[in-house]
Amino acid sequence: MDSRAASHNREAPPSSPAGALLGLGGIYFMLFLAYSLWRATLHNNAVENFGLGGDHIGYLFSLNYLPGVFCFLIGMVATRLQLYRLVVSSCTLLSAGLVLASLAHGFPGLAAGALLVALGFTVFYTTASALCLASGPDNAVASALGRMKSLGPLSGLAAAVVIIWVFAPEQAREVISALGSTDSVDSVRLALQLFAEQPRIDFEKLDTLLVIMAFLLILAGLLFGRTLAQRAEGGSYGRLRIRRELAVYYALNFLAGCRSAIFQAFALFVMVKEFHLPVHATAALVLAGNICSFLGYRCIGRAVVRFQCRAVLTVIYFLVMCNFLGFWFVLGWSGFGPGGTLLALCGLFLIDSLLFGVSVVTDSYLRITGEFSSYVGDIGAGMTCFSIAAVVMSMIGGALWGPLQHNAFLLGAVVCVLAMIAGRGLHSRTAAAPAM
Repeated sequence: MDSRAASHNREAPPSSPAGALLGLGGIYFMLFLAYSLWRATLHNNAVENFGLGGDHIGYLFSLNYLPGVFCFLIGMVATRLQLYRLVVSSCTLLSAGLVLASLAHGFPGLAAGALLVALGFTVFYTTASALCLASGPDNAVASALGRMKSLGPLSGLAAAVVIIWVFAPEQAREVISALGSTDSVDSVRLALQLFAEQPRIDFEKLDTLLVIMAFLLILAGLLFGRTLAQRAEGGSYGRLRIRRELAVYYALNFLAGCRSAIFQAFALFVMVKEFHLPVHATAALVLAGNICSFLGYRCIGRAVVRFQCRAVLTVIYFLVMCNFLGFWFVLGWSGFGPGGTLLALCGLFLIDSLLFGVSVVTDSYLRITGEFSSYVGDIGAGMTCFSIAAVVMSMIGGALWGPLQHNAFLLGAVVCVLAMIAGRGLHSRTAAAPAM
């Protein structure tokens, strides 16, 4: 009995003040903002400033997936470092990548910066999810996860505003003026066109912006690290092991990677290639998708608190399956005209964005079956499964698009059916306290 009590004390997370999650949310928003600014300007920076060709750009973007494949190793690192130190380390890594990219004079320096940025982002995403999972209130951990992860798409909106404000202030004033005109339809159309125009990047300003973001991110990470309540004395915070009881968690992360890759590879591609979606409409659609994702994360978090993980996951994947079937039907059998088809596809795109936050369900499930000391390793292993699936399915999907055409969306529906089947293995109990 005493040994069980001692085990309980070792595994239970220490209490944390209410401000800990608020501070984590602030760091989450800032780091995602820095990452969004980096990703949004990377292509223009690589082509116009460094003169890189398509092969180099392909290598550059592939570096973003590399740390995710080895994310399971974060569990081993976490056995030596407390979680708040991992947060500070991830902020430092991403900031070092931004500074290195701003000082680079060729592809090697830019590639090294891209790798450090991707590594810092991967470490932070895993650690932040583990921290939120451990520090969230027992009866609402999924809601806390949903609120935190909704800051990701919100930072994407903020990054777009920052880019226009820094690189095209006159364009920003024209947008505000257009929105204030009396003709609402024409003003919105003009605002979308102005917003969608790629502002000309002043690379000296870009380098300065990256350095400023790096400095602010390190400062915020250090301040948060000093006040973070998630500090155990000499405890172990990560383990590198694959556990049989989490087989469903790993499988669901793998299938989520497949679903994400299929949708991202085909949805916008078919709208732009076959229906010539204008640039301003694409920008507006992506912005609307970010808003839907922001709302979706929060709604999913609240649903998990109220209902069982298994029920919420089944409903999400059933709706996503219907969404994939909707793409297939609209493109092949609906008989709509080009305008009606494009409008329907945009609606389906926004529905998928609304349902993108399935990770809230799977990560909060760890609060039932996982151990506090293994959260980082468990989430890291899940992210590795997600990344491997995304890379593999992207390659398979690209090869199959030629022979399958629109029928490729049926692959997404099959993945959703498999996810619903796998989700039946989730425990039905709703206890939120960490397993001991």
